[in-house]
Amino acid sequence: MAQEARKDVQALTLRIPIEDYNLLRAEAFVVDRSINEVVLAAIRTVLDRERLTQVLEYAREARRVSGREADLPTNPHRRGPKHRAAS
Repeated sequence: MAQEARKDVQALTLRIPIEDYNLLRAEAFVVDRSINEVVLAAIRTVLDRERLTQVLEYAREARRVSGREADLPTNPHRRGPKHRAAS
C-alpha cells in the first residue's frame, strides 16, 4: 500500500541559498506544515501565475486579430497559434 502511494510521486532535488532554505524552514515551523508542503505551495503559486499570464497574453493577442475568436490553449506547453501551425 505504501508503494501504491509513491507511484505518483517524483523526487526533485532543489538547490537554493541557505538563507532561502532557512526562511522556508521557519515558515514551515510557523504554519505547522512540512517543508515539502511549503515548497509545493510556493511552486504551485508560481505555476498558476505563469499559466494565467500566458492565457491572458494569448487572449490579448487573439483580440488583435480581426475576425478571429479567441481559442484559449488547453495545453500549457503549446501556446498560441504559432505552435499549433508547427504541429
